[in-house]
Amino acid sequence: QGDSRLADTYFKKASFELIAGDLPYGIAHTSKNARKEKGGSRNPLELVRDCLPAWKQVLVPGGAIALSWNTRVTPRKEMEKAFREAGFRVLTEGPYQQFDHRVDQAIQRDILVALRPVQRGTPQH
Repeated sequence: QGDSRLADTYFKKASFELIAGDLPYGIAHTSKNARKEKGGSRNPLELVRDCLPAWKQVLVPGGAIALSWNTRVTPRKEMEKAFREAGFRVLTEGPYQQFDHRVDQAIQRDILVALRPVQRGTPQH
């Protein structure tokens, strides 16, 4: 158990090749973040933004993050923007745009895959 925003304090740098998660959909479950610790939020975007710096540190160069979430709460373009602003490369070609599907009337699920860039001279795993 732990706070994902602190992943880089629990694990060494470049410890993981993949981080995968299914974010709270904002229906039965909410996300807790730095600004709304007590009540939680229907929108997981703020939590993701808070976590991205730590996730980037624990991913190897070329490592990936794959997250699913409810696009009725957070549109895909907003999620992509957060990842790009944090320095990730969002995969948008071909199949990476074909995961979107309806779960029920309140949940439209999508999956985003993003890579931690490889710096020149850095070995890729």
